[in-house]
Amino acid sequence: MSVILGIGGYHHDASAALVVDGAITGAVAEERLTRVKHQRGMPCRAAAALLEQAGLQGRDIDEMAVFWSPLRAAAEGAAYRLSRLFHDPLHAAGYIGYELFTNARLGHEVIRFARSLGPTVRVRFVEHHLAHAAAAWLTSGEAEVSILSVDAFGERISTWLGSATDWQHGDRRLGCLGLGRFPHSLGSFYAAVTQYLGFDDLDDFKVMGLAPYGSERLVERFSRIARHDGEGRVRLDLDYFRFQDRPRFRGMVSRRFVEEFGPPRQPGALLEDHHRDVARAAQAALEEALHGLVLHLGSRGNGGPLLCLAGGVALNSVAIGRIRRSARFGGQGFSDLWVQPAAADDGTALGAALLRAQQRGDLEGPQRMAHAFLGPDLSEAECQAALDRAGQPWARPRDIACKAARALASGRIVARAVGRSEWGPRALGHRSILADPRAAGTRDRINARVKHRESFRPFAPAVLEERAAEYFDLPGPSPFMTAVYPARSRAQEQCPAVVHVDGSARVQTVSRTTQPGFATLLRAFERETGVPVLLNTSFNVRGEPIVQGAEDALRCFLSTGIDAMILGPFWVEKSG
Repeated sequence: MSVILGIGGYHHDASAALVVDGAITGAVAEERLTRVKHQRGMPCRAAAALLEQAGLQGRDIDEMAVFWSPLRAAAEGAAYRLSRLFHDPLHAAGYIGYELFTNARLGHEVIRFARSLGPTVRVRFVEHHLAHAAAAWLTSGEAEVSILSVDAFGERISTWLGSATDWQHGDRRLGCLGLGRFPHSLGSFYAAVTQYLGFDDLDDFKVMGLAPYGSERLVERFSRIARHDGEGRVRLDLDYFRFQDRPRFRGMVSRRFVEEFGPPRQPGALLEDHHRDVARAAQAALEEALHGLVLHLGSRGNGGPLLCLAGGVALNSVAIGRIRRSARFGGQGFSDLWVQPAAADDGTALGAALLRAQQRGDLEGPQRMAHAFLGPDLSEAECQAALDRAGQPWARPRDIACKAARALASGRIVARAVGRSEWGPRALGHRSILADPRAAGTRDRINARVKHRESFRPFAPAVLEERAAEYFDLPGPSPFMTAVYPARSRAQEQCPAVVHVDGSARVQTVSRTTQPGFATLLRAFERETGVPVLLNTSFNVRGEPIVQGAEDALRCFLSTGIDAMILGPFWVEKSG
């Protein structure tokens, strides 16, 4: 038996993945278990949970595959900071020491954690973008693919273009076709704008949601600040930024940016039209640059017809939807696009583990990831114990889907926590809050009573896979909610609560094969209302990770305006 534990996201979004004899047995982010959003450090609890779920112990692990190469990162970091000595000597010199220390600490903690698992666990460091690329390739189901990985940076690489070669002929390698280096980074550009707009720089999805409210007043100006150079590289006008020299907490945009676009918005301050325009322009610049990279990769003709996108930028679902729908997409020889559900740094745990499994000969070939339910299970016993401890009344209806559908159709908000949790940042029905999409006011009600989040952020639709094309203009199934598509007139008329201000929606298609329980609920709701669509948002409140266990679900349920909950096989309502 071959057992490989993958470690990812140490700097933020720590995660673990377990691959046994080439098969993915589990994957989960550390934040789900510690309840600290974007948890950093070693994913000790995540690893323990995955081992327990698989019936294994630390000493059973053959290898621990790590998403980062500390030696390369230290060398690249020192070289980069030396190149910046002339621009900012004090910070460049300080950063050399800081980055050497940080990478040494990472290496030390990895070795120490491996030794705590078992004396024979071997550590294998995998370069960051290779881990991203492998996570996409080896879950795509295709042996020959084209790959584009784009994020802030890993070991100073911000853009990686490559391909996977023919599996059948034994040449099982990831080939690099081009690199882009920090500070010319789409991920860092978008993070800088996110911070400028008064959000945490890891909350870039808020900028994406805000963008449709803005005008095109600044689009042309931003197109000169961040662009694709036509040769497979991103180019930033660095006069507008200072993340290349200064710590992120000191501010990521420069004085010139502020002089041209105004002072940064303070967190919590009123959002003005100007802020909406900046979000619109930044989103447009990112989309154009990413599209340019895709077209360049296609023009190389070295990879397969399936385009795999990875890295944090691949979670920009608006850009992904645009690329997948583009008329030029097929013209470049790509048949379709694949984004695995944890495309950001948490996903590197899975990529590192799968790459090592492939290199060891454990894989027969890339397997298509059919579903994202890879986290720890929510057992009936755990649910029962949590309910008993809370003294919470419950029922066990014969047809829980019909009961939930009636409640939803009557306007009630229903949470659902069942089975294994989702891998990645999207709730896909196993840790979800559900509502009737037919009234536009549902959005404000959920924001006010449950989520306590910004009013401009949209909610997503979950729709039966076989009915999706009736409501949304999408080229095929979208099971992981990774792309935004136009809503057809039917959706805009019947489901206004899940259609954004620009007429789009981040769609989740629900298959009867991979999600029979959720599909049954959608069919029951359609019988009640004639609409096979539900509003689906993550089961959490603002500032917290998505719930994992029964205790988390009960705590969120009891402290918010959720009306009822499916907890495993149990139906729970608030008393009084």
